[in-house]
Amino acid sequence: MAETEARSCFVYDTKGFVSVLDEIQVSEFMKSKSTPPPLSLPVATSEGNLATVPLDDLRISDTLYCSYCSTGFLDKEAQRSHYKLDWHRYNLKQAIAQKKTVSEEKFSQIVDDDMSSISGSETEDETETDTTDVENAREEERLKHLIARRSRVLFSNSCGQVISVHRCLLLNKKEEAASDDHLVSLMKKLPYRTTWLVVMMGGGHFAAALFKGGEAILHKTFHSYTVRKAQGGSQSTKDNKGTHAKSAGSSLRRYNEQSLAQHIQELMKTWGPDIVKCDLIFYRAVGRSNMSSLFGGPSAPLLKADPRLRTIPFPTRRPTFSEVQRVHSLLAMTFIYDSNEMFKTSFHPLKIQKDEFDEKDKRRCKKNGETQESGSASGSPRKSHIDRGKERPSPVRELPGIIQQLAAISTSGSEGDTMFMREEEVSFLDLREYEDTVPQEVKDRVSMKKRKKKKKMESGPEKESMREELQRFWKEVHGACARGDLDALESALETPQVTKEEVSMVLNQRNVRGETVLHQMAGECRSDTVRLLLVNGADPCIKDKKAQTAYDHAGDKPTRNVFRRFMGEFPDLHDYSKSHIPSALTDEIEAEASEKRRAMRKAKRVKMKERKEELEEIKKEEDEKNRFLALSDREKRALAAEKRLIASSGKNVVLSRCYCCAADMTGKVPFEYDNNRFCTMDCLKKHRLAGKK
Repeated sequence: MAETEARSCFVYDTKGFVSVLDEIQVSEFMKSKSTPPPLSLPVATSEGNLATVPLDDLRISDTLYCSYCSTGFLDKEAQRSHYKLDWHRYNLKQAIAQKKTVSEEKFSQIVDDDMSSISGSETEDETETDTTDVENAREEERLKHLIARRSRVLFSNSCGQVISVHRCLLLNKKEEAASDDHLVSLMKKLPYRTTWLVVMMGGGHFAAALFKGGEAILHKTFHSYTVRKAQGGSQSTKDNKGTHAKSAGSSLRRYNEQSLAQHIQELMKTWGPDIVKCDLIFYRAVGRSNMSSLFGGPSAPLLKADPRLRTIPFPTRRPTFSEVQRVHSLLAMTFIYDSNEMFKTSFHPLKIQKDEFDEKDKRRCKKNGETQESGSASGSPRKSHIDRGKERPSPVRELPGIIQQLAAISTSGSEGDTMFMREEEVSFLDLREYEDTVPQEVKDRVSMKKRKKKKKMESGPEKESMREELQRFWKEVHGACARGDLDALESALETPQVTKEEVSMVLNQRNVRGETVLHQMAGECRSDTVRLLLVNGADPCIKDKKAQTAYDHAGDKPTRNVFRRFMGEFPDLHDYSKSHIPSALTDEIEAEASEKRRAMRKAKRVKMKERKEELEEIKKEEDEKNRFLALSDREKRALAAEKRLIASSGKNVVLSRCYCCAADMTGKVPFEYDNNRFCTMDCLKKHRLAGKK
């Protein structure tokens, strides 16, 4: 930029920057919506003359306009006639030679050069005055055009100074200022909104820094091998098509692409609380893969719907920390001109002079080993090996002879030849309609695509810009939810400056995946936050792009019960048939279900106890069988005699007792050891231990 004659100041320099904001207003060089339009417009007629037509009676399309001569037309016939005039051809040649175009009055003076010697007349003075006014108007239009191209906004203060700042510091890319007062209010708040995040990535390099004023409080840089030398993005394009290479280098590159995206998302998640406090976020991410690393995936670091997002409005170099610092300083730098005249003289377009073109041609010819004459004669320089990964100069070839003859005839026609137009009637009685050979299924497919596209366009209304209080409320709500601070969320929802409808609109605002803040809190199993959001107007029926509601995102039973309890408390608040909530949950229903579960557990315990007793009886019977089978025949006959004796007496007769505990063993198979009988193995072990002592 050619603003060397102006002094610079940074927006975070509060003392110095606020001092120049005294009674500022939008400069006269800016195009603003509040500026009243002109009452009339000069329009060329079919005869080639200029006529002033009121704007109320004029309806001219944007295409009926000549940008070289700065004039409009009432119809296409007048526009075609204008293109045949010598005035238009002269301006066209002036534009090709990078010279200023002239008005019709100035062109008439050039043509009538033999009459220019007459001086002192009243007519000549009036013509010179009109020419000066036209030139001044053209100069103002040129300045406005340059200002618009450089994306800067101009203000003027009470001292007559002109202040130039970047437009992205005040407005978003698609946002337009409602009025000049709106721009002035944003400019006055700029020194107090200096917490910025700058993110840059490209070619496997990543650099980000969070600035508070002029100091970088957080910064980080990454670098991964993601682009092979001299290949550009061709390998990534093949990967997207499914025909990826299977070499070791390509596998390493794909792995590094995934790891770089993962590192970026982890870093941005770590910086999450600080990013929420940022006033503006500037980013530069060229390419689909770089954009997906910032805005794609299940846990996207940034949201495209964030009103703080800004693109960097000027070219940058490789993403490094020093480059991020340079970008931040350029964004924060404002230029102050002492007067309008200084601004007009210093603010001019950057043009490459002819000498610079000649120097470039000489360097190119010297690099290719040819002279300038041989290079121009042969067209593009020939090389033994063509590197298709690099840009090559366009060859200079002569036009065919017939084209040169036609060009010479068209050029000479302006000197004396005259073109005539003849009207002729043509009959359309013998016209026949062409046979339609397109299959009906192809027509149906095309019409279906058009209907789907139209439906998609209608279903996505344009997001309106939020006012300042609503933006502050949006930041507080989403920041509290991201931190998990329930008290801060309650205080934010009780803000009196925001109505209930606006609260509901902010809570139900979707991100790029179609999720609301209710989806995110349900997925993180924060039941208290989910309850608070539902009470304050969050809609549980909203579905994301996967057709899942917030209830489907709930990860545990307590969070799902919050949705069911809310449905029981407010049955008529939403259409719960679209929310995927199975049924309502009240205290009575929960008590009944709890009692039912308690009864089922009790019945299960009784059944398990009976089963255990049956198993013990079966085991005891098996043990008795095994001991009986282990007896000798004499012992079996003695045991049978004891049982018959007991059965015949009808009384409890003790025929045998345990040697250790004296328990009754009548009718039982004893454990024998050393000619002694015991009722159980425990008594046998006890007897053996006592004998050893």
